[in-house]
Amino acid sequence: MKKKLLSYLLAGVFSLSFVGVQSVSAVGEVKQEMKHEKSEEKHHHGKNHKMKLEFLQKRAEELGIETEGKDKKQLAREIHEVIVIEKAQKLKIETKGKDLDELAKEVYETLLLKKAKELKINTEGKSIEVLAQEVFEKSVMNEAKELAIETDGKSLKEVAIEVRDKKIRQTAEKLNIDVENLSTKEIMHELIENHAEEAKKQNLFPFEADREFLHFGRFHEGKHHHK
Repeated sequence: MKKKLLSYLLAGVFSLSFVGVQSVSAVGEVKQEMKHEKSEEKHHHGKNHKMKLEFLQKRAEELGIETEGKDKKQLAREIHEVIVIEKAQKLKIETKGKDLDELAKEVYETLLLKKAKELKINTEGKSIEVLAQEVFEKSVMNEAKELAIETDGKSLKEVAIEVRDKKIRQTAEKLNIDVENLSTKEIMHELIENHAEEAKKQNLFPFEADREFLHFGRFHEGKHHHK
């Protein structure tokens, strides 16, 4: 159950902040988190599809990837490949003779162990899945404390959503965006469409320079989940 929740949350965190923009710092995107959001999903499907495709195209262009004629799936895969190879090189991980999934897994595990060390989490004898859960839980709770978010009586998912929402709104405030009457998804759309570059320059959530961890977490969890 915990592994399923972690996979759900990691996938969610990634869907709003997307590629290459993170630490396990709590939460940027939770898939269709609350029940009322699920009921709106079909209505907003077309808009969300367009938003994600446009953001993928922008991210691809930043990485020097040709975007013409490519759909979301192809762009995401090519972006993933560039990010994996670049990060592996930075971490001094040998790439020769390894396929992309194997290399991404190695990068993810290296980043996970690094994050666990930062959080003073004991890694001895723990599987990657268990360690990822502990890192995620501690990261979320640490950020909730920093943001003065009440956690008593709330599930991890609920706390993660509150952290995400508050951090996105903080970013909007720092960029002087009028967020009155806007949902989190609408604010995120505005950030991606019109303020991504400035957010990156200021290293604001969810565009922080060290935010690659969840990129690899998403792909690792996805591969594991489908096995």
